[in-house]
Amino acid sequence: MLSQEGWSSPAAGESSAARLLTLQQGAPHEMPDVQEEPQEPGLEESAGVDFIGVDRIQLSLVGGVLFFSSDFEADPAFVGGVSLRAPLPWLCREVMDLPDDDIGMFAGLRFSSVERDLEPPIDDDSGLVVLADAGLDYVLYREEDWTLMARAGIQYGRFGGVEGLENGFAALVGVDVAAGVTEGIQITLAPQVSFGDAGDFLVIVQAGVLIEF
Repeated sequence: MLSQEGWSSPAAGESSAARLLTLQQGAPHEMPDVQEEPQEPGLEESAGVDFIGVDRIQLSLVGGVLFFSSDFEADPAFVGGVSLRAPLPWLCREVMDLPDDDIGMFAGLRFSSVERDLEPPIDDDSGLVVLADAGLDYVLYREEDWTLMARAGIQYGRFGGVEGLENGFAALVGVDVAAGVTEGIQITLAPQVSFGDAGDFLVIVQAGVLIEF
């Protein structure tokens, strides 16, 4: 008959072997703490800001009256054309720190005519007028249904070979008032003035329809 000590001896041996194995394996290795480098504030946001808001392009179809300064010696004429506008999110948010995309860029192309009334008459007294302009605008006031913008840029004028009129560039300023009539469509009133280097100028009083894409 085995004694009680006979049963306990193997258990004691197993316990010693287990302790020995634990000592040989050692304590579990701890992974060193890896600290992430602090990211520059706003880096992710600036990487995702578009320079031009191509998904918010606005198309304007305009028509109105072109008035010539006295140097042209020409009567007012009809003018019509098209213009495009897109906001500049990167300039507004990252450079100017504006809460809204109030700064945009525009480009336009307009057609008219000129007929000079001179005495004595000249051979080439009339021709096609082509006005191409580009620049920046800024939203001065914004409401849910209407906006007021100021514009500034340059304009290139071509006067169809009319005698005494030279093609060239002029400084352009103007305002644009837009009122919404339905979703994505607005009615605009956009007078503008362009000043040539010889002291002459052109005044365009125009209205149109603006379509938002």
